[in-house]
Amino acid sequence: MVLQLAAAGAATLLGIWDRFDVVFGGYVSGAVAGLVSFLALESAAGELVLGWSMLAMGAVTCAWMLVGLLRARTGSDGGGLGRPGRLLADAGSILGRTLVYFVINGLYLVTLAFASREAAGDATVLSYAYLYASYLVAGTGVAVGISRVPDMTRGAQSDWEEVVADTVPHGFRYAVLVCAPALAGLVAAGATLIGEVLPGSFGPGDVESLRIFAALLIPWTLAALVVNLVLPALFALGRARLVNVLSIPVVALHAVATLVGASLFGIVGIVGALWVAPTVFGAVLLAVGAGARLREAALELAADALRFGALAAAAFGIGFALGLAVPEGAARAVVVAAVGGVLYLAAVRLAAPGQLAVLRGARRAA
Repeated sequence: MVLQLAAAGAATLLGIWDRFDVVFGGYVSGAVAGLVSFLALESAAGELVLGWSMLAMGAVTCAWMLVGLLRARTGSDGGGLGRPGRLLADAGSILGRTLVYFVINGLYLVTLAFASREAAGDATVLSYAYLYASYLVAGTGVAVGISRVPDMTRGAQSDWEEVVADTVPHGFRYAVLVCAPALAGLVAAGATLIGEVLPGSFGPGDVESLRIFAALLIPWTLAALVVNLVLPALFALGRARLVNVLSIPVVALHAVATLVGASLFGIVGIVGALWVAPTVFGAVLLAVGAGARLREAALELAADALRFGALAAAAFGIGFALGLAVPEGAARAVVVAAVGGVLYLAAVRLAAPGQLAVLRGARRAA
């Protein structure tokens, strides 16, 4: 946990310096290290393997970010730590802003409680799918949103509605560019590959469940990205108290939506209901932040979600169709992932070359 917090702090500074390539590489390398550690230690560590896997993930992510900081151009304002009273006030302000994040993550606990009442194994598979999607949100939306706080704070002194309407869609475009192929790849190939790597603990039924859960988490991921991009903007505008007050009915809405989903569709309804509360919460936050420019910002968010979502679906759909020519198993999953990834990158180079340049760490030309 300490390593992940340190990595998040480093990611914030790297984002301010437009080094999104380092942020992206840090979270990806950490995820890979966690998976490799899980596979390597599964037999020796038993049920403790997840703890060792998370430790490896945190260590690699943090180390990658810190090396990136050392290589990046740094600056200093020459100031000290400040007066103790100011430090306490800042600490209280930061803690007050963390309440809403505990609430947002607490929604999953409600979902997990309902899922544990369903068929054996469903809660475990849901945990895999949710962990995957939440890391995508953390590695893109959260990092980008926090990194824009200094710019938004300065801009809030002039036209805060314009600041929100400009920064949130820009960050969402970058985030969904990465999340769309990652989720499409999990549905088309990743679930099958996990089943092939862990056949003893992940059977055909689990593979199909993971595929369905990943598809159902797509709208949740989009909503979570919007929430995590708007929240820093509202904090920069001094609306932390309003955000915390709004988080209370969000929990009630999520509980009701989950109860209804479970009653109507079982585990599918439980997972499908995850998107309801974050979507409503994100819409309200965006309305508060964007004000008169709400319609413009909402249309831009929807257009980017549809654009990159369609590109990912088409790319991995073609990869899946071509993969049918390969015998079923790990080889087919690798072919699907490779073809889908190459086609998606080629499509993005044509449809969004500027955004792809940002992902590579290039600075935008004036």
